[in-house]
Amino acid sequence: MRILLLAATQFEIEDFINPLPDQINLDVCITGVGPSFAMLNAMKFIADHPIVKYDYILQIGIAGCFDTNITLGTVFDVLEDQFLVGSWENEELFNSVDEMGFNSTFRKSSRLKSIKTIELKSVFPNCEGLTVSTIESNKARIKVLKRAFPEVLIESMEGAVVFELSNYLQIPAISLKAVSNYVGERDKSKWDFKTSISNLHMATNDLLLNLNKNYNANR
Repeated sequence: MRILLLAATQFEIEDFINPLPDQINLDVCITGVGPSFAMLNAMKFIADHPIVKYDYILQIGIAGCFDTNITLGTVFDVLEDQFLVGSWENEELFNSVDEMGFNSTFRKSSRLKSIKTIELKSVFPNCEGLTVSTIESNKARIKVLKRAFPEVLIESMEGAVVFELSNYLQIPAISLKAVSNYVGERDKSKWDFKTSISNLHMATNDLLLNLNKNYNANR
């Protein structure tokens, strides 16, 4: 089984690689921060390895959460994500390119998910994500986004990229995000990098072992 692991920064996977079964071949791509860098560098990595066939693409990382009732460090299996692309907005309203009809040539909706739903035998809660180019800190704009995307729980800067790749390359994808902070909180001392990274690594290791077990069982 061969997996392409995407992470925005080395920081998010530092000290992660634990001993894994020999059957798991893990290629790691550090994509950089932000949707443009993530897409460009992931595609470049894949293009530089043309003969490699991946069974899964796995993206892991930290994320902000819109719900302050969620405990920092919680790991989510993000089933759906979308790029925050607005064609018009003000202090009270956000119109996406979908609502304005500008995306209809390419797809019916900007909401993205894996080409195949992967049943994870885990305790990871599911959620939907929003992929932004800039971390939100303006309270008025955060309220607008909550109204515009009531289904969205977490905010990241690369999340939707893995599902875009999944659909383009026809490879199943999984996105694991650990909540390191609440959306809008600027004080980094209130972010919990240590717990979120630790929980993310444990969750990723468990996921890889489960994927390997299921892969071997279905061969």
